[in-house]
Amino acid sequence: MRLSALFLALSLVSCATTKSSNGVVDQNDSAVLAVKKRAAFDMSCPEESITVIQLQEGGMMTAASYGAKGCDKSASYIERMGTVIKQ
Repeated sequence: MRLSALFLALSLVSCATTKSSNGVVDQNDSAVLAVKKRAAFDMSCPEESITVIQLQEGGMMTAASYGAKGCDKSASYIERMGTVIKQ
């Protein structure tokens, strides 16, 4: 159920500065690289196999939210000022 909600949220994401039109973010963005590193550890999966999608942009008072997929696993993370936390 939680994974279904994550995939639904990933498909509904609309706009962010680092996203392309299909919701995939620049995989070399510093926040994305931090999420990839954490996801690779959490999923026991090589970083190059992880794909990250931005779920919500961060702002002055909010953290950015990301979804990560790799090695048949998925997870969601929040990132604020370089700190990544699994949700």
